[in-house]
Amino acid sequence: MSQFILTPEEDLLILGAIRARAAQYLSSQGVNDPALDALVDKIQSQFTPVVVETIIETPPDVVEPTEEEVEAHFAEEAPARKKKAQ
Repeated sequence: MSQFILTPEEDLLILGAIRARAAQYLSSQGVNDPALDALVDKIQSQFTPVVVETIIETPPDVVEPTEEEVEAHFAEEAPARKKKAQ
């Protein structure tokens, strides 16, 4: 910014206000205002790009149950199902 010493948060606030004004102009007039677009580009160019690191965790290995474990599980559920049905 030329005459003002603004914090990055204030710069973003101003940029948001100018973008809102540009959107309002586009909505009412049906065309972009070249001066507002140039101002938005100029303000955006003064920001340093922020790189965000994304940490991706790998899921644990999936272990399939054995046939014996599956049969044991269903054997435990069978009496409970019969009781519910009655």
